[in-house]
Amino acid sequence: MSNLLPLLTFAAQEGATTTGTVAPPENADASPGEEPGLPGWFPFLLIGGLFYLILIRPQAKEQKRRKAVLDALKKGDEVMTNAGIYGKVVVASGDIITLQVADGVRMRFSRAAISGVIGPKDEDDDGAPEQGKKEKD
Repeated sequence: MSNLLPLLTFAAQEGATTTGTVAPPENADASPGEEPGLPGWFPFLLIGGLFYLILIRPQAKEQKRRKAVLDALKKGDEVMTNAGIYGKVVVASGDIITLQVADGVRMRFSRAAISGVIGPKDEDDDGAPEQGKKEKD
């Protein structure tokens, strides 16, 4: 340590840093009329914004929609599980959902295992699919 002390004091007297290098001037790589910080951080900001708009925002919307569907499960809903099992909800209490998958066959699933509610088909009273019917406002 005592051998380095004279060397460090000599470097400090010469105006250099402790590593022996001299700092470049602040505007060495900037062209005239251009802010020196803009080219460095602007592409990262642009990529971050695109990443948010393309990936994060749609995923957050989908999670919000899925949570609303799972929270609204009630007795009688036709659902499909993540494993592809179709059934009708007979008990929906807490985190456990009981599905009737066949006559006399009931299975218990976690609420998170439900992939979605199978909506009723758009049919008239006579069983024919609706065609050309307009929605009432």
